[in-house]
Amino acid sequence: SAVVAGYMSAIYQHLVSQEPSLTPRVRASQLGTPSLRLGVGALQSTAEYARDLVQGEMAQKLFLITQRIHKKLPSQTIESTSQFPGVLPVTLKPALEFVKAVSKVLSLDPSTADEVVKLRRNMLRLIGEGEFSAAAVWTDPCFSFVLPEVICRACNHCRDIDLCKDTNKVTVNGSPAWQCPLCNTSYDNQEIEHLLIDVINRKTMAYMLQDLQCNKCLQIKMENLAEFCSCAGQFQTLMNKQDIGLHLRTFHSIAQHFNMAALEQTIDWVLGQAPSLRIEQSH
Repeated sequence: SAVVAGYMSAIYQHLVSQEPSLTPRVRASQLGTPSLRLGVGALQSTAEYARDLVQGEMAQKLFLITQRIHKKLPSQTIESTSQFPGVLPVTLKPALEFVKAVSKVLSLDPSTADEVVKLRRNMLRLIGEGEFSAAAVWTDPCFSFVLPEVICRACNHCRDIDLCKDTNKVTVNGSPAWQCPLCNTSYDNQEIEHLLIDVINRKTMAYMLQDLQCNKCLQIKMENLAEFCSCAGQFQTLMNKQDIGLHLRTFHSIAQHFNMAALEQTIDWVLGQAPSLRIEQSH
């Protein structure tokens, strides 16, 4: 958003204009006085400037943009993209997504937390959305799975790869593949596919063999035939079914995008054996 970029630029310009010729510690040592506060304490004027900016000029611009988006695009269907495998077709409200995204970015600065909460509340009110509704909570629009410690065979560079969001990709023999950012060598998709199959096997085995835990006293179930805990609490699984289902859905999207037939067949077999793990697409 241009408004957020302008906000960041204004903060930077204010920092540059307020930057002293000497640091507080140097001035204090020269004057023979105790050292002044550093860090957040030394930037109190900048924090006040940011708060005034959020609740003043920037708020008015965001109100106007939110109203325009809500008027022109009440709802819109986003189709899947070929660049990121974790993005699926979904129908959403552009104005609501704009409010959630802007609020999420501005909330990264703790010094303007109260002002951002008020700004978010007022923007949601403009589009008729409740402040505490589930739809107003920001969620990542794209699936994500980070494969740790992937080593490039050409330069031995080791890095963690977000298989859904990584932008270092290239097309090899008609199929997309991840690429080393240092030497531009493509990773072996078959090797990554085998790693993902191993992850699925371990996660599904852990889900099937997990213990039951009391939702009241958090004790692990000891008696096999006991229906309730000794504290009268009910038993629940340690691993959430939605979490393992989301992993399977993410891996299935990766398998289709990167042409990993073995991975896709493995996921289809798991979902065939345990249909309750399937997460249907929500609109």
